[in-house]
Amino acid sequence: MIIDEKLYYGKQDLAGEIGHMTVSPDGPPCSCGNFGCLEALASGTSIAKKGEQLLIQEQSEVLLELAGKNSVTAEMVFEAVRLGDQACFSIIQQTCRYLGIGLANIIQIFNPDAIILGGGIMNNQSKLLIPLIENEMNQRLFKIHRGHLDLKLAALSGQSGLWGAWHLAKNFPSRAERNSSCHI
Repeated sequence: MIIDEKLYYGKQDLAGEIGHMTVSPDGPPCSCGNFGCLEALASGTSIAKKGEQLLIQEQSEVLLELAGKNSVTAEMVFEAVRLGDQACFSIIQQTCRYLGIGLANIIQIFNPDAIILGGGIMNNQSKLLIPLIENEMNQRLFKIHRGHLDLKLAALSGQSGLWGAWHLAKNFPSRAERNSSCHI
């Protein structure tokens, strides 16, 4: 998170872990130990897991043909959507629903100028995902927020994390220079 043109670290240098925001308390377990985190519901890994469930339940012949004897990947689910598979499209709609919920929460709390979306799935499938995410997000926002936020695709594609880590290592401020508290 960038606040007033400065990277916001938080008290324990852990700010910005939006993937671990709970968006469905009764949702699936997350790698962090919580349940229903955004990451557990709206990531490439979660899309692949939901695709595997479709195969177990025999609900997608297209996905079965694409996967063969291999494990389902998120890319296979998107390919099945491209080929007209409605069950796989439902997975994508559900994923975008959770992303829209999470982003609406962030917008209502922080009222940012922009949100930048990135990652392999987003970079490769943004034309399908962003309109679905925006639709869900806008249903949950105050009217004043709708249409006044830039939802952007990360410019550095798959290298965003690498460049961010390099910049952080090169410019990491001392504890005194970092914002050490947030009062709400």
